[in-house]
Formats: sequence, C-alpha cells, structure tokens
Amino acid sequence: MTAVVFLALIATEELKGELRVPADGAKVTIDLSVLKTVLPRDRVPQDASGFTVEGKAAEGWTVEVADVKPGKEVLIVHVKMDLKVSISVGAAEKGIFAIEGLKLFGREAYSVRYSPVQGAGSEGKVPAGFTVSEKEGKAAVNGVPLAALSPLARGPSSSFYVLRPSSLLPWVAVGEKYYKALVDDDTKTFTECYAKRDQATMDRAGGKLRMHWAAGRRWIDDSKVVAYEYLRTDTKKSTDVKKRIHFARADASGKHVGFQTLLVLELEDGAWVLTSASQ
Repeated sequence: MTAVVFLALIATEELKGELRVPADGAKVTIDLSVLKTVLPRDRVPQDASGFTVEGKAAEGWTVEVADVKPGKEVLIVHVKMDLKVSISVGAAEKGIFAIEGLKLFGREAYSVRYSPVQGAGSEGKVPAGFTVSEKEGKAAVNGVPLAALSPLARGPSSSFYVLRPSSLLPWVAVGEKYYKALVDDDTKTFTECYAKRDQATMDRAGGKLRMHWAAGRRWIDDSKVVAYEYLRTDTKKSTDVKKRIHFARADASGKHVGFQTLLVLELEDGAWVLTSASQ
C-alpha cells in the first residue's frame, strides 16, 4: 500500500490541486467550508452562495460531483473573491508524496493531495523542514496524520486538503496559541507558551513575561487589535531546533495594525516554547 500526497503553499488567487480516482470514475465530495480556515479575515465568506462548483451555484458548504473520471478537471470559483480552485483528476496508479510552497492572497497555506493506492513505490519532492511518513496506506506530515484533517475534496480513495500552516508546523501552532491567549486575556495559557525558565517572571513586577503581557494588552485595548495572523517563518534564520516566525496584528476589519511582530521559539524537552516575543 502506498500513498499519494502533495502539499503546496498557495501562490496567488488560483489554487491547483489533484485527485486520483478509479478508471471507471467516482463521486467526489467538496467541502467549501475548508477554505474559510485559510483565507484572510477580510475575505472569509459568510455563506457558500458566492461559490460555483462545475458551473453550478453552491447551495451549501458541501457539494457532491458525480461520475468524476480520470482526465477531468473539477473547477471551484468565487468570482467576487477572485478565487479559482482547479482540481485535476488522474488515475490511481503509484504513490506520490510531494510538498511545495505558494501563497493565497498573500497568506500562507498548504494544499495536500493524498491517495492510498495499490502498486509499487512512490515518488515526489519534500523540501527541507518537513518530515513525511506513510504506513499501511496512512500518511503523516511532521507527525500529523492526514486522516485527522478535513479535506476540501474527497473521493473514495483520494483526498485534497487545504490547510493553514499551524496544521502542519507545530511551532506556528504554538505562536497562534500564544497570541490567542493574549487576545482572550488568558494569562495561564500565555505563560505556559514560554520556556520553563521564564515562566516565573509573569508573577514579578517588571518581569519579562509581565512586560510582554502589558505591551500586548495595550495593543488590544488602545488599537483595537482583535487577532494576530501568521505571516511566515524566517527560513534563513531558523534551524531544526530554533524558529523565528512573523505575525501581523489585525483589527476587526482584517486591516493590519502597526509593524510585524516576531516570535523566537526553541525546542525544550521535545516541544516548541517561546524564548523571545514582540507584541
């Protein structure tokens, strides 16, 4: 049993994916709500009415396309958003495990194609910073099982995912958790995101964490920041044990406020923790 897996960081307003189906065709299920997790805040649709799938207006977040055969291309379009998703359909033959980097409306995300198939061997491309594995027809990226994630398109033995970076990059997940705690006024979670050696400074006047907390809360209270959005990992200054990642402050309209913020994380006992942060 081998697996077909592709990941791609979305490039512009057009996203290209791939599914593999049996030669005699299959039904493909589209879950448009998945796109809400990767779009910028100011572009997240309130409902599915703006989407068309195969030229037909979507009546809900879930759309089924019947009799999809190899050689077909499934098109998902949202005209007002200037978004097009084209999913090419091929025949299930041998496995592929590949990862690429692109952007969508300036925001990072990942697409994943996965299909366990009968046949010998697998092929693909995996860039630095990712670890992939496949066993008994089940694939995982950076230890995250793809079966636990929700796909944008699913066939009987093939799935195409669109994922935010925190789904596959654990250091980004910690960064998002940290800033969410700041916005939610959750001092306990905020503190737990830091290295153990720094956590006690939250209880001291003038302590490192206490100062970080106060600075962040000023942005929230005075500048009406409601969220922090992940922008990128500085790959040139990051290593396997240390990551530098950038976020942007956003107000309720999705507009970015002030300069980018920077988080520095290191591995501590196998887990990513903060050692430095700007608010």
